Amino acid sequence: MGNEKIDKLADKAIADMKDVAEIKDGMTAVKTAWGAETNVIKKAFAAVSAAVALITDIITYVERIGVDISLAGVEKRDLAVMVINKLVDIPWVPENVEAVLIGFTVDAIVGAFNKKFGHGWLTK
Repeated sequence: MGNEKIDKLADKAIADMKDVAEIKDGMTAVKTAWGAETNVIKKAFAAVSAAVALITDIITYVERIGVDISLAGVEKRDLAVMVINKLVDIPWVPENVEAVLIGFTVDAIVGAFNKKFGHGWLTK
């Protein structure tokens, strides 16, 4: 699947997710965590902690729609990274670096799910 199709799918996923309460709450938690701290290190840690929960919800959502439309694993990963990169902005980090960091995070979370629950973790 081309990058343009993934981009359009990401926009559709974001539009769909705006109605999903968990995703909405996750975005609020990230913004609240970022704004609540004055210390830059604590601010980043609080925002990252909140973002991990949000990313987990997004990965699960993308996995569901990926199964529905028969996306390959790499396409689901690319879609999750694009959705997260569109939703979460780290102000002092360039977009391409954000995508790499988000990709590592997605890989780590999916790897942990696969290790703990097996590759069919969505159905368990």
